[in-house]
Amino acid sequence: MSYIKAFTYLTIKEIFNKKSFLGIIILFIFSIFLSRIFMDFALQDLTKSFVDFSFSFLKFFIFFISLFLTADIFLNDIKRKTIYIILSKKLSREQYIIGRFSGIAISLGLVVVFLTLFCFFFAYVNNFFIPKAYAKPLILENVIPFTFHLYIKAILLASVVCFFFSFLENSIVILFSSIVIYMAGSSIENIYFFIEMYKDKFSELAKISVKVLFYTLPNMSALSSDTLIGIERLNIPKLTFDVIKTLSYTALLLLLSGIIFKRRQL
Repeated sequence: MSYIKAFTYLTIKEIFNKKSFLGIIILFIFSIFLSRIFMDFALQDLTKSFVDFSFSFLKFFIFFISLFLTADIFLNDIKRKTIYIILSKKLSREQYIIGRFSGIAISLGLVVVFLTLFCFFFAYVNNFFIPKAYAKPLILENVIPFTFHLYIKAILLASVVCFFFSFLENSIVILFSSIVIYMAGSSIENIYFFIEMYKDKFSELAKISVKVLFYTLPNMSALSSDTLIGIERLNIPKLTFDVIKTLSYTALLLLLSGIIFKRRQL
């Protein structure tokens, strides 16, 4: 266990020392200020306009960091051949997966909390400069479920990258496969509820196929930013089901990653 803790700490340190990571954070902060400029083009609902822009940027950067940072951490070990040194230090292959992923998950947690609070704080301050007729109050208590939900989606995407890394070597194939899963998982929920709403217009085969995909694919869609301004209410049963499904899917992918990577020839 001490080896895993030490390896987890080294992973966190490695992530925060990356110049590319710092560049992404700076680019995100710049995009939030850009959202303030975009808001001026809206004729009404200025708070909603700013929240839509800024939190869309937030989701994009969080998932971008999760995808490319995870791939970079794992693939660099293969590229630089440091994985042979790591695995020779009384660290099993399963512990390697757990240690790397734990470091990534902790780092993502810190990043998600920091960026979400920065985004919300900027939106809160910006709200003072919006005329009352075009402003909406921000709901502070909804920040916690929004942040947590965004975080578990980020670690789910990281576990997808980890899974593909366990049996693939080509970085392009790993990234492409992970992006495909992300895009499919982001769309399947909307497709499922659309078919459920207009079920009479679709064949039984289409409905069964979409239902199977809905329950088998990881749901990558995060909470809508409308929950932060009260336009959309939190559906607690739906949210609870999605959290359980997401965490279960993440655990399953990590388990499979460890089993497959243990049998992989390096």
